[in-house]
Amino acid sequence: KQANARKREATSAYVPDLYAYARAEWLRDEIEFPEGQGTLGVGLSWPIFDGLAAAGKRRSAIAQHKALGHQRHAMENQITIEVEQAFDDLKLAQRSIEVERKNKAQASENLRIQKQLYANGDSTSYDVLQAQAMWTGAQTAYYRAIYDFNVSRARLSRAIGAPIKGTW
Repeated sequence: KQANARKREATSAYVPDLYAYARAEWLRDEIEFPEGQGTLGVGLSWPIFDGLAAAGKRRSAIAQHKALGHQRHAMENQITIEVEQAFDDLKLAQRSIEVERKNKAQASENLRIQKQLYANGDSTSYDVLQAQAMWTGAQTAYYRAIYDFNVSRARLSRAIGAPIKGTW
């Protein structure tokens, strides 16, 4: 809006200025000028040559208007890219949760099996501890995937400028 206003202002230098004026005087000397004096007038001003200042201002205003248009277009592109990237990250994080959920289930089953084998005397405590460590790692990875999903959701929310409903 401001760029358009500057452009209009610069273009207005080519249009004549029309003005009106009025003046009144009353003198104390009632003998010489008993009714007072007044002046009324209308004027027209149209600069013929201003050293090309008006043309320069107009070109500058048009260039600023174009530059702002390019900046707006670049910003729109940046926002589009940010939204697309955030959406892709959100989809990836959602898939990661599903993968980590399966890994967690497998680690739980492996731990159950190792505990059963140890109870039957077919496994060592080292095998049970390794299964326990794998289960802990799977749990950590699963909750990390949920965290990454929530961060991705927050980034998408910021990119689109609105909250995203629902939780994981």
